Amino acid sequence: MAKNLFVVNSPLHLMSAFILANSKFVNDDNYLALVHPHGFSKWKECAVMSYMSSTEGGFKEVFSLVEKMNTQQAKYIKEKMKPLQFDEAFVGSDVNVADQLLLSALDMKHFYRLDDGMWSYYNEDRKRPYHKAKFHEMQIKLAAMTFGISSDFPINTIALGENKASLGDYLFMPQLLKRKSPKVFDIDRDMIKTAMDKLGKAGLLKQELHDYDYIVFLSQPIIPEAVEKQYLANLMKDLPENKKVIYKPHPNEKDEKIDYVKKNYPEIIINDSKLPIEIILTKEPCIKEVVSYQTTTLIIAEKVTGRSIKCVSLANPNGANKNNAYIGLMKETGVEFVVE
Repeated sequence: MAKNLFVVNSPLHLMSAFILANSKFVNDDNYLALVHPHGFSKWKECAVMSYMSSTEGGFKEVFSLVEKMNTQQAKYIKEKMKPLQFDEAFVGSDVNVADQLLLSALDMKHFYRLDDGMWSYYNEDRKRPYHKAKFHEMQIKLAAMTFGISSDFPINTIALGENKASLGDYLFMPQLLKRKSPKVFDIDRDMIKTAMDKLGKAGLLKQELHDYDYIVFLSQPIIPEAVEKQYLANLMKDLPENKKVIYKPHPNEKDEKIDYVKKNYPEIIINDSKLPIEIILTKEPCIKEVVSYQTTTLIIAEKVTGRSIKCVSLANPNGANKNNAYIGLMKETGVEFVVE
């Protein structure tokens, strides 16, 4: 029986870890490290997030490393985690400094990457110049020394997917991968269904939306405000009586955008939960359509839910960014585009 450590920084990482820990690696001893994950202060308000990040959710032990690395935390890792001698590690981001320092402190020799969204599939436009990457690498190694961390674990400061210690990638859409990988593993439909069934048996996937067909609008900071406002205006003007709209703001969304929606479209439902939208789609079969700009949900929604969902992007596929690799990824998965 292997000892596996899952290192997560976001709701998407957690969902990936939960799926793997309860399917392919269900017979192993699985541990979870929460490394200052996005929006963690609100995770406890969500029953599903709390369950997925708990021992009840399939993990033998959960380590909460919510603060940035310091000498005290490095000591905690070496005294509480390192003696467990993990066989494998599964990491959400191999360019995240805290994740790499954790693996260094544990003296890990290799690891596997978890799906980190669109950035997992293409990274050419995100690579840093060699001199900047090298200088940042030296800074991290010096910081590690001050924390009492001494390891030959390679530090990646180039881009996601470039750490040389990686043995491969666990992805929702492996057929879309556009960068090099030692080996690619599919987080397949059976694995996803097994994990979702566990949530269902725990009473955490109760359907709450009925009587209408719902459209979910996933806001993103990268959506030009004028584009978002125009789309919402057009959508609400011609919205059939049998449909309702749900507005799910991005965790880093401006309050002004949310206030604008509340003021101008009080009939729109605001959903600001930290629950991964893919799990909301799974438990709410009345959601028939997802609209956003350039987000992972648009390319994995049907794979995760196992049903047909109309996915729409507001990115202009014929504009200045028509050769954008992420637009290409969306096209490959059948995402539709709204071009004004």
